[in-house]
Amino acid sequence: MKLKTILIVDDDPLNIKIINEYMLTVTPVKYEMLNASNARLALKIANSVVPDLIVTDWEMPEMNGIEFINALKKNDLTKDIPVIMATGIMMTSDDLNLALSSGAVDFIRKPIDKIELIARVRTVLELSDFIYEIKLQKEISPNQQQASQENEISALKIQLNDKEQELASSINYHIQNENKTNDITEKLKSLKPFLNDQGQGVMRTLLVSLKQNESQISLLELENKFDDIHSRFYRKIESKNDAITKNDKILATFMVLGFMPAEIAIIIEKSANSVNVGFSRLRTKLNQGDNRSLRKFLKTLK
Repeated sequence: MKLKTILIVDDDPLNIKIINEYMLTVTPVKYEMLNASNARLALKIANSVVPDLIVTDWEMPEMNGIEFINALKKNDLTKDIPVIMATGIMMTSDDLNLALSSGAVDFIRKPIDKIELIARVRTVLELSDFIYEIKLQKEISPNQQQASQENEISALKIQLNDKEQELASSINYHIQNENKTNDITEKLKSLKPFLNDQGQGVMRTLLVSLKQNESQISLLELENKFDDIHSRFYRKIESKNDAITKNDKILATFMVLGFMPAEIAIIIEKSANSVNVGFSRLRTKLNQGDNRSLRKFLKTLK
């Protein structure tokens, strides 16, 4: 753990000794102590080291505590260092207001109480760290914020593309299975002339079983998955025309995913002509001249 640096400023060596002893009793050790016998020396140390906290006496020769704080505030390097004012003479409420208005963050009375000193130092340092974190966040440049936002958008686009690819792969897998099933079905049917009654019965059972075990894609599942990826896609289509139907949305989904009418016909188990008629109706509802312009328009709604 990095030690916090505390600069003690007092023209009385005994006061410096007492404060050092008090702070060094804290375990584990948290503080590194620096000392200055006058404010001018303290300014040089502060400018060189930039301590985390300064505890200064008020009444000092040449430059008192208020003048010392004013000098710190004029220097960009030292203006943010928190200062605790210590005094055994300037004790009135007006004195307290003067110290705080000059830039001191806290006020401690002499003779200094050990428990009070340690508590005030800890509180001021914690507050200083908190303020520093807030300033650090505010200092993030617009370019950094924009870069961060662009990275987030880029990551989201990648995730979106991955989900679309997964959905499209699922549909392609279904098409391949469908084609294989149809091929096997036709080959089995071609055996019919060569089979007796018992063989034909077995073949019919195989055909029924093949159809039942065929990998079917659920259109409802497809719709739900696509709506999960593009949550506002269907609502945007519906906003273009109140007459948009569920079948229109399904066709739009397949078109956005890049499937051709012939492939769509296999998936939804309809004729290619029926699919083309469906697209014609969708183009009319969305005021699009052909399938190419329809596909381009639909992609703008994602």
